[in-house]
Amino acid sequence: MPRPSFPTASVSTPLLRRCARAFTLIELLTVITIIAILAAILVPVAGNIRNRANQTTSVNNLRQWGAAMSGSLAEFDGALPSDGNAGGAANYEDPDAWFNRLPRFLGESALNDPVNQSKPPRLGDKSVWINPGVPVTDANKNVFIFCYAMNDYLSSKDQPTIKATRIERSSATVFMSERGDGVPSIVPQEIKAYFGGGDPVTALENEANFLFCDGHVASMKRKDFQNPLALRLDPIDPSYTFIPFADATRE
Repeated sequence: MPRPSFPTASVSTPLLRRCARAFTLIELLTVITIIAILAAILVPVAGNIRNRANQTTSVNNLRQWGAAMSGSLAEFDGALPSDGNAGGAANYEDPDAWFNRLPRFLGESALNDPVNQSKPPRLGDKSVWINPGVPVTDANKNVFIFCYAMNDYLSSKDQPTIKATRIERSSATVFMSERGDGVPSIVPQEIKAYFGGGDPVTALENEANFLFCDGHVASMKRKDFQNPLALRLDPIDPSYTFIPFADATRE
């Protein structure tokens, strides 16, 4: 028996040509415009996500330094470390400097340890020493900088290692904040606010992170923390001060 045959559809040559034609200029410009709009939306979002992730890392670093501070207080009879500042630069030989006393409580080497002297932590390292929000520049990419610094009013020449019990409001007094140069101590006007969209030195909406003497960490905007009242023992904002007790000095 002969096999049945079925009609087949034929596709005309003009139809094939229409299906295979290229994009018109208008269609191409439309696609490019859509891509540009999506990029304009997604790039800032990605940048903000990265910024927040870096800020979270810096907060966690400060929490670790807070844990080290607590361990140090227990071992050194309640005495805080010194700020390690010697005339505007780090005194790496000071055994009581925070950067020499605290690291071992975190399983880290002190800065006066030969390990760090030969190869100190640098920007880009995943380290408790390094704030990932600090931008890498030609000037700082190959040197150690203090991404974190101790409150300058917690240590002085006459009282390098004060007792923590002297601090009148430990939950309000800053122990450490973010810096980004060669000085290991800090006051409000020297804080770098790396988290935000503007310049870390001037942008009022940019945020910086703070470790307080009771061990908690908080973030504040520059317009709030760069306040002259923070250099008084009785600031209007009772949650933030650099002055631990009435006669505290920097020198």
